[in-house]
Amino acid sequence: MKKILMIVLSAALLTGVATVSHANVFAAHLKAVASGGAGTESYELSYRLNEPATTVSVEVFGPLPATTVIRTMTGTTTKGLNTVTWDGKKDGGARADEGDYGWKVVATDSVGHTAQYDLITDDASALNFYYPRGIAINKNQDSDTFGCIYVVEANGGATGLGRTTTEGVFIFNNDGTPFDSQGDTGYSGSVAWGLTTAGLPSASGPCRAGLNEDGSYLYVSDWTDAHGGLWRAPGDCSGTWPAALTEAGRDAAGLCTNHGSLMPVLVEGSGASTVVYSMDEDYPNATSPQRASIFKYNIGTAVDYADLPTVEYDDGILDRVQNYTCDMVRGNDGWWMAQYRSSGNNSQTVPALFHWNVTSATEDFNSGVTNLGMNEGFGALAKSVDGNILYLGSYGATGQVHVINITGFPGTAASRVTYFKTSTSSATDYARDVKTDAAGNFFVTMNVCELLRGFSPDSGANSFTTNNPTSQKLSLAEPPATPTPSTSVSPEYWQQSH
Repeated sequence: MKKILMIVLSAALLTGVATVSHANVFAAHLKAVASGGAGTESYELSYRLNEPATTVSVEVFGPLPATTVIRTMTGTTTKGLNTVTWDGKKDGGARADEGDYGWKVVATDSVGHTAQYDLITDDASALNFYYPRGIAINKNQDSDTFGCIYVVEANGGATGLGRTTTEGVFIFNNDGTPFDSQGDTGYSGSVAWGLTTAGLPSASGPCRAGLNEDGSYLYVSDWTDAHGGLWRAPGDCSGTWPAALTEAGRDAAGLCTNHGSLMPVLVEGSGASTVVYSMDEDYPNATSPQRASIFKYNIGTAVDYADLPTVEYDDGILDRVQNYTCDMVRGNDGWWMAQYRSSGNNSQTVPALFHWNVTSATEDFNSGVTNLGMNEGFGALAKSVDGNILYLGSYGATGQVHVINITGFPGTAASRVTYFKTSTSSATDYARDVKTDAAGNFFVTMNVCELLRGFSPDSGANSFTTNNPTSQKLSLAEPPATPTPSTSVSPEYWQQSH
């Protein structure tokens, strides 16, 4: 099939001129490198900006646990990697006391983007994929990979731009450059991804991904029959990835003892408190109305987890989810769920979007009976950082993303703010996944145009404060004591003087 490159969006669509606007700016990948000896330490402080900033302030505070700012330095404002040197001194020039210090980067864009939902990425080859599906973004500032964007390539191949990728996970810095100089080979964890029952490649595995709260592990799902399940990768996706859920009892349809073929995966907590939520095509069996429920696994630190899940939302009650291209996010007092609906097929019985209220155990929103003006969806769903907006990726020639205001819901009715085109192409495209970063920007994968694309939220001037990860604190030691001159008299001098 001929691949079509997307060119432009938003206001620029009216003129046909491709433009790239500014994202909400923020710094990530804060790193401190020490030099000098005890009492003369200095630090090279580096940070990476996702966009050019108007101003950047680098502030040193402490000694910890105090948060008093002792030194403020002006940082450079270029998109990408920037550095500033702290000489261990306070404002005014005096040497700071011994102890540990924290630091933060305050990045400000006093202008920002001027139109709603502007395109903030270019269509560089590094953001080009043969069959991109899932997205995950690290929002934990105490993680060394804070700001990193993970893209799941479900099926490698040669793209329209001439890039040839392999299936697996690709990681990007917050400025869109490849993390750790990754090339065209996806991290695969030595897992036999995406094989169908005939042993052929499939575009359903790997499929979606979710990070735990501290960013230490990425959980990657597979939706194929022969290999459906969940695998756990470290934050940098290195090494061999173990199965997070047991592979015991697998049958030809992909059903194992506690899961089947998985599409979305949502992870909360970290360490011993890690909880995984999924929606399942097969579990608990091929005929059960409970399939496509939201299942909860109290997985903790385990791999090959074999306990049965509990049911967070039972779809057997409503039978709403009937397409396993689906997604879910936590909502106000419940869960928002989305599924694939082709144009004109959004209905009350099979809605593109609905909300389950866990307190009342009722459905309190259904897109099939509202006047939101959307008649399709593609089971790709994200929530804004402040929790007031839903982004619903859709299917169709317009390549739409629906922007839905849920401020005050369920007390206040949900309403569609707008929708916008992610492509000027007239061909059908699919918003395979959508996710937001810590500053509120959101990203979409689309497989016909073969791109990861980022968009600004609906705001103008903006500012973001990033604190250093714990691993990158600044330490000053006490200077060595100055030797005291001796006042003793040698025996030889005593004899000579007497």
